[in-house]
Amino acid sequence: MNYERLFQNRYWLPKLGEITLSSLQIALISGILLIPGMQSLSEPFKSVSTIVNSGLFGHFLQSCHTYAGDLFLIALALHSVEYLLKRSFTAYHWKSWLWLVILLAVGVLTVFSGFLSMGNLESHEATQIMKHILKTAGAAGEALSGFLLMSSQNNSTLSILLHHVATFSILTMVLTYMHLKRFKADVYAFYYTLVLIAFLGLLIPASIGSHPSAELAVVKGPWYFRGLQ
Repeated sequence: MNYERLFQNRYWLPKLGEITLSSLQIALISGILLIPGMQSLSEPFKSVSTIVNSGLFGHFLQSCHTYAGDLFLIALALHSVEYLLKRSFTAYHWKSWLWLVILLAVGVLTVFSGFLSMGNLESHEATQIMKHILKTAGAAGEALSGFLLMSSQNNSTLSILLHHVATFSILTMVLTYMHLKRFKADVYAFYYTLVLIAFLGLLIPASIGSHPSAELAVVKGPWYFRGLQ
């Protein structure tokens, strides 16, 4: 076997687009499997804690969902940058790029809304920061805040959770299909991504954050929110 050619053509490493699509599929599958464990939609942190503490599989499933969402966002961003660096964007119609740009924005909202809907201390603090930022955007920011959070503080987490599970997830799937004209990932890429995410889920179980009533000197959000904080 010509090992030099093997690594040169990168047959062992799936394309970023296929990893992105595979990550999305794994995130959707794991998210659906987590839904039955959400016993209280108004108290998501309690539900997530119950899932995680139910056993190794519960924490593993939650970790896979978290890492799949993170990998989807990273791979999607790298996939877009790769097109720009290779200047392969000239071979695609402008509509394909339009869907990709919109998909990137909606993808951020999908992952970010998942973090906000956790109901932990970090997500509550992040929600307040986002509210403050949206207030500075005038009428458009107020409208977006009302859509995302509703007017009642008690319904904010529930509203964001519903947007994460339904609105943004469905939009992400539709935009992905419109960009690729398919929704089935390459089999090798899917298993490659699944093994990677499962390995991370077993080796480094994802944190569910701090209890909403905890008192911490420093509250840190996920990696994609650090800049805003």
